[in-house]
Amino acid sequence: MAAMLDWKLSLMIEEQRVTNQLLGHIAQLLRIPDSQKQRVYHIEKGLKYLKSAIPDGFDSEYYVDAMESFKEAENIERKDYITLNRIGQIYLYSKKYLNIPLAKDYFLKSAREASVESSAGGTTISNNLKPDGQLSIIYSGNPFKAAAAEAYMYASRACYLQQNLSEAADLAGKAYNLIPEFVEAGFEQAKYLAANNQETERKDR
Repeated sequence: MAAMLDWKLSLMIEEQRVTNQLLGHIAQLLRIPDSQKQRVYHIEKGLKYLKSAIPDGFDSEYYVDAMESFKEAENIERKDYITLNRIGQIYLYSKKYLNIPLAKDYFLKSAREASVESSAGGTTISNNLKPDGQLSIIYSGNPFKAAAAEAYMYASRACYLQQNLSEAADLAGKAYNLIPEFVEAGFEQAKYLAANNQETERKDR
């Protein structure tokens, strides 16, 4: 848990990104099937609770409400990169749900599905729920590729917490290679590489 405190600024930025998604063009989604409208409803509800949970802290009860809503959305669509990413964050940052290996799995799934969205140019739903606004440099080109990069970075953090430094560095490197402007991912890759070298040196003594 102590290592997660180093990511407090990142969580504050994430809270703003949640706000940006909540302010998306939900009205433009009325043409989609009813089941997908229901999914959007659960995502929006989950984002609302997640926005309250982040500043409230690791033991916030709002994470319970957020998880319930995102799980409802996942039951409707299991390959939505937004839902997968948010569930991963709850497994990573919530004391109640803390499950680092599961968080990593969800982030890697999110990265995969965001990459598919990137190749397809997005859908009616994803184009109106896509992240934007707060990190304009990162998202100005291809927002879905940026979402994949962020998911890889979060997966790298999960690996770091499991002391899998080599994979943590590799995943942070994937994020940085996808979006060279993603300085945070480049910094974390360097951090994990340095930590891995130190670990090797200790084992050699």
